[in-house]
Amino acid sequence: MTSFFKLLPVLLVMGTGSVEAHSSRSEIDTSYISSYVRKLTGRVYMSQKYSRLRMNNSRMRLTYKPNTSLNLGVGATYESLTLNLPTALIF
Repeated sequence: MTSFFKLLPVLLVMGTGSVEAHSSRSEIDTSYISSYVRKLTGRVYMSQKYSRLRMNNSRMRLTYKPNTSLNLGVGATYESLTLNLPTALIF
């Protein structure tokens, strides 16, 4: 967790610079960047949760892991609305 806080200022500075570089519409190279403002975009994705919680005490150490499987899903985005529908893959 402490490594995240050490890296956070670097990520914030990098993110701020990239936003400022493309703030003007006249600087955008349309051969590389396209706008999908009024278009429906779709995707197929796989996901799995890796989050866990560790609790250390002087007498015991507990680790809670997510009880999830590998998921395969489809999703769609239109303007600012996103819908994702995953299903569990069983092996």
